Amino acid sequence: LVNKAEIIYTTTPASHTYRFTLLGHDVRLTTRVQTYTWNWGDSTPSTTTTTPGGPYPNFDVTHTYTTAGTCNMRLGLTYAATYTVDGGPSQTIPGTATITSQPKPLTVHTAHSVLVQGNH
Repeated sequence: LVNKAEIIYTTTPASHTYRFTLLGHDVRLTTRVQTYTWNWGDSTPSTTTTTPGGPYPNFDVTHTYTTAGTCNMRLGLTYAATYTVDGGPSQTIPGTATITSQPKPLTVHTAHSVLVQGNH
């Protein structure tokens, strides 16, 4: 709704461990989301958070749209990663990787309040 703080969140897991064999060695690769970058699709600056947000009543991530219409919202996830080989010590992989979602259309509507009198 226009001029109302809308709660936004993602259910993407904050971390994931991949296990595979490489040249006969047991490798575990663990990725963790470092930041969430919310591109609102309405020409306002993106917002970067360290939280995925959550459903109501969680107000960790919100955005207020100021005009009605359709916006193409995107979410960028920036990951850091570590790995182990054959159960050895965890090693940090230098740098990060960012993956951005395809645009998701979001329709923003205008609503009006109406005062009524009577027994309800």
